[in-house]
Parts: sequence; structure tokens; C-alpha cells
Amino acid sequence: MLLGQRLTRHITGIYIGLGALAFNYTFPLKIVAPPYNWNPNNAGLIALGNIIGYALAVPFASSSDRIAAYLTKRNNSIREAEMRLWVLLPVCLIAPAGLILYGFTAQRNLHWIGYFAGVAMTDFVSYFYFSFVLAYAVDSMTANTAEMLICMNLGKQAISFGMGIYLLDWILEHGYAKIIGGAFCAVLACNNLAVLVFLPFGKNIRRGLYNSWLGRLHKKTSKGVEVA
Repeated sequence: MLLGQRLTRHITGIYIGLGALAFNYTFPLKIVAPPYNWNPNNAGLIALGNIIGYALAVPFASSSDRIAAYLTKRNNSIREAEMRLWVLLPVCLIAPAGLILYGFTAQRNLHWIGYFAGVAMTDFVSYFYFSFVLAYAVDSMTANTAEMLICMNLGKQAISFGMGIYLLDWILEHGYAKIIGGAFCAVLACNNLAVLVFLPFGKNIRRGLYNSWLGRLHKKTSKGVEVA
């Protein structure tokens, strides 16, 4: 669970900081100014991008369970937590591409559809990472799930706060393309591509953490242990 809760809070915090805060802070500023000149009452329409992104992801809600069940059957009915992470591979680069699209749309005042497409792409992938990495954390160890959720929420709030506190200052100094389409995109890409590390080595990492001093400390409040 130590590995799972760390991974989960990093992912949720990064997506909130790099995606949600960036979009909600910058879209109203851009869309009411030239060349768009939208009515300020319509500045909140960026939420449509969120709705579209998540709506497109909903049909894949069971994909992680299905691929994990298939791989479990091929593995002599032995389930390993990392089996459900395979579903992240096809989508891992879509969200960074969405940030690039959004950043360059804002920097060069391109057609407003670029904002919505960038948000939809990012949120489409965030659904996968929010849902399936949390499931991975639960699969890794089911003891004290409530404790894990508390740590996850504290961690994600801290990370998102750190990524968003100086967002507008960074944009004013460096521009939308460099911050959102460059720096934020690079951070999100590294975050998403971490799946390439956890797929082959996640099992060994979990075992190593379980046998570490932190794992021994955690055993004092654990009610059970599941390490495949």
C-alpha cells in the first residue's frame, strides 16, 4: 500500500495542479480578451471540455478489470496488482499532447476549439489514471484502505497547491507555451510514463517497500498483508 498511496497522490496532485488549476485560471483570462471577446458570463464554459473528456472515458471504465481478469487467467489464476496497469499504456501520451495543444492555443491565440480539445484530452486520460491507479493501490494491499485514502488526499492537495500557487506568475514571465505546453507537459509526461517502470518492476518495488523500515512501521496499524 505504501507504493500505491504514493503513486496515487502524486498522480492526482499532478493532474489537479497541471490540468484543472491551469485551465480554470487561464481560460477565463484568455477568452474574454481579444481576439475572442467572449462575454464574461461564458467564461465557465470550459467545463464542457471536462464533461466531454470524462464522458468519452466512461465506456472504458471496466477495461482495467477486464484486462486484469484476462491476464490472471493466463497466469494460472494468480492475480498481480500490476496487471491492471496495462490499460494505461495506450493513453499515456494523450494528456501531455492535450497540454501542448492548450498551451500553444493560448500563446498564439488560435481558434477557441483548441482550448476545449486540450482540456478534453487531458481529462480523458485523467479518468484512467485517477480510477485505475487507485485500484492498483487497493490491489497492492487492502489493509487500512481508509488510512491510504487520507494520505492520498493530503498528498494530492499539497502537490496541486505547489504546482498552482505561482502559475500565473510563471505564465506572465515565460508564456503559456513554455509553462503549460512545455514545463507542465514534461512533468505530466514523466508522470504518465512511469507506468513503464511499474509494469516490469512494480512487484519488486512493493516487496522492497514492504521489507523497509517504513513498511515495518506501517505494519503496526495494518490488519493484513497482500503481496503477490
